[in-house]
Amino acid sequence: MVAPLNSLNTELLTYEFGGGLLIVQPSEEGFMNVWIRGTTEWGSCNALGRDLAHEMACTVRCDSGKEVTGVPPESDVFLEISETQERLITLR
Repeated sequence: MVAPLNSLNTELLTYEFGGGLLIVQPSEEGFMNVWIRGTTEWGSCNALGRDLAHEMACTVRCDSGKEVTGVPPESDVFLEISETQERLITLR
């Protein structure tokens, strides 16, 4: 079961499940930031992004991470995932 740990804080919500944490924060333009920490069923943030895009029928943007070769870790290049496609985009 997923339950908020800090339900009084509307800016940053954390959920504990199994051996991991799911951290959610509202962002600009209708987006939200989502992070995972600890041991989870997802092998990477991109794997979580794929599940979110599929289950919530939404578009997800992830740090390209180690899954995308040739992209520096601190660049403005993100992996954009929808239900039907994945592509690299540059945010400025």
